[in-house]
Amino acid sequence: KNIKPPTYLTAAEKKTFEQISEKLLSVGIMTELDEDCLARYIIARRLYIEYTKTLTTMIKKHKKEFKFFIAELSEKIASCL
Repeated sequence: KNIKPPTYLTAAEKKTFEQISEKLLSVGIMTELDEDCLARYIIARRLYIEYTKTLTTMIKKHKKEFKFFIAELSEKIASCL
C-alpha cells in the first residue's frame, strides 16, 4: 500500500512511523486514512516522554517545594468537591 509518513514528522518520528506502519499493514489494519492518526500518536508519545522526564527532574530538584504544591493543590481540589 501507499503509506507515507507525513512531512511534518521529524526524521526520528518518520522512522518510528515506518516501523509501526509496517506492523499494522502486515496484520491488515492500516490504510492511507490512518497516516495522520499514527503521526499524531507518535508526536503525542514523544511529548509525553519529554514532559515526564522534565517533570521527574523538576520533582527531584525541588522535592520539598513540590510536596507543598501538591498538598496545596489537593486542598483546593477537595474544597471544590
